[in-house]
Amino acid sequence: NDSTSSLRIRPISNTLPGITISSPSGGSTHAAPASIAINVNATDAGGAISKVEFYNGNTKLGEDATAPYSYVWSSIVAGNYTIRAVCTDDRGGQSTAQVNITVSAGAGAVVFKHCNYGGYAVSLPIGTYTLNQLMLRGVLNNDISSLQVNSGYELVVYQNDNFSGSAYVFRSNYACLVNVGLSNGT
Repeated sequence: NDSTSSLRIRPISNTLPGITISSPSGGSTHAAPASIAINVNATDAGGAISKVEFYNGNTKLGEDATAPYSYVWSSIVAGNYTIRAVCTDDRGGQSTAQVNITVSAGAGAVVFKHCNYGGYAVSLPIGTYTLNQLMLRGVLNNDISSLQVNSGYELVVYQNDNFSGSAYVFRSNYACLVNVGLSNGT
């Protein structure tokens, strides 16, 4: 009968897929707010990979069904995390890989676009920043609405560029700068 066009010969028992997390590396440290690309190498000697799922501990972050298998996890706050990747093959077999990472608060401060730590976040190490320097880091003019100041540091906000105009000193987190009274009452 000429009705067969292709066929596959494979073992009756399923060989589980192989999986490794190529990045981030286990034990690595990242500065908050972190954005981490999770990259996975996955193979299946007895078939094909159906999907790779990405987890923070037991919380699913996302999945990818095509190689190269990756996921970008964004806006990660300080803490210790276990990143897990679960690979499923075309016969339902699963393998898991995991790495532990640390996201540190780092020195300095983090500024946010919106009140209550929303919108984009930019981590700023110790230093001085004019408007142009802030813009090079992705902070637009008059675009800081909340901030996190790490313990042992202070952040001085100036009303005008080049450290002029009214100023206010922050030594802790502040959720919304909209109603902050500066030294001149504005």
